Amino acid sequence: MEFPKAYKRPIPRIYNNVLQELIVQQHLMRYKRTYRYDAVFALGLVTAYDQLMEGYPSDEDRDTIFKAYTGAPKEDPEKHRSAVMQW
Repeated sequence: MEFPKAYKRPIPRIYNNVLQELIVQQHLMRYKRTYRYDAVFALGLVTAYDQLMEGYPSDEDRDTIFKAYTGAPKEDPEKHRSAVMQW
C-alpha cells in the first residue's frame, strides 16, 4: 500500500482507526470499474476527511496525511481541494 510509504510517522489510535477505514473506502471506490471523478465525489471526500480529522494535534501533519491519503490511490490532493473551493 502506498499510504505507509508517503506518511511514516505514527498516527494516534483514535485517528488511525478512522483513517484506515477511509483509506479502504477510497480504495474500493477508486478501483471500482464504474468510478468517475467528479466535484461531488471530491466534496464528500474532503468534507469527511476534514470533519473526522478536525481535532488532530498538528495542522501540518493533518495536511500531510491528507496528501498521503489521496495520493495512495494515485489521485491529486490539490485537485480535490480545488474542486471543493469551486462549490
